[in-house]
Amino acid sequence: MSGDTIPPPVSGGAGPGTSPPPIEIELKYDVTDRALLDPLLEAAAPAGFAGGEWHEALVDDRYVDTPGRAVEHAGYAARIRERGDRRILGLKSLTPAVGAVHRREELEAPAGEGLDPRTWPASDARDLLLRMIGEEPLQERFQVRQRRRVREVSDADGAVEISVDEVEVLRGGHLLGTYSGIEVELRRGDEAILGRLATALEATGGVRPASGSKFEAARDLAEGAAPASGRSRARPARRARRRPSGSCSRSGRHPASRRMIPSRRRVARCSASTSRACSRRRPGHVPGRTPRTCTRCGSRRAACGRPGASSGTDSAVAVFDGPSAACGRWPGTWGASAISTC
Repeated sequence: MSGDTIPPPVSGGAGPGTSPPPIEIELKYDVTDRALLDPLLEAAAPAGFAGGEWHEALVDDRYVDTPGRAVEHAGYAARIRERGDRRILGLKSLTPAVGAVHRREELEAPAGEGLDPRTWPASDARDLLLRMIGEEPLQERFQVRQRRRVREVSDADGAVEISVDEVEVLRGGHLLGTYSGIEVELRRGDEAILGRLATALEATGGVRPASGSKFEAARDLAEGAAPASGRSRARPARRARRRPSGSCSRSGRHPASRRMIPSRRRVARCSASTSRACSRRRPGHVPGRTPRTCTRCGSRRAACGRPGASSGTDSAVAVFDGPSAACGRWPGTWGASAISTC
């Protein structure tokens, strides 16, 4: 959660005999009720801390790995964060959380264009990534897009950064799911400061400890695992139903070449109608004389609200200009002559 700040290089990298990577310590929660949480977050002095101003940021992270998932199998997540014309490589260890507390190794460094780390600027993060992937190529797994509201709060014991995140998970440009989360990262001072904020946050009843990192939440949404409670999949787009030959088009009219001649066949259902609007789920028959069903939507005359004229002859057709109460959109037509429109 260190934002876009690039830490100073770790002496000697992350290989054997070198200094270990820096450790990120933070609280992670899923937001379950924002209305309960907001009074604490928006307070001038939340939980007795001096509160700074809120500022917003849009963050776009693309998680990458090899086809064989070499990075994840090595116990890390790799992301490329794009902010303006900057690209930042981030490596975070996949260490299990203890309650809401997450402790992870973190390395960040500039990344070059493309997905070949051999062409990127030399850094400890790049070297660690190369050791994990060997000769395998990198590919994008999924994208995590966030709108973040960030605020720093502090007291004599230290300071933390609070980030309230609205998260979208995408793959190939398609939205897979969304969730809301809050992170509290220790920026400086005593770790006990996190315990005080955890007590205050959990007392609101509006949060639940997150079961994993953003990478793990996005992976579950993108690759079929059941998302954690409070994280929802996006609804897949509905496929358009195939209409039978001679049925309604989007405009509610038949093509001129498919005009229907009245017989004891069924009238094609009007695409502008719904089963809730029309009184019948299926259209009725068109008899040889004045029909008892609307030839535009197939509903019964009583459903249309305006019966129109009737006649004993087969050629009588009565049209009213107002919308059919059944369809809600298209005028109804009554008669037994050829149907030229739906």
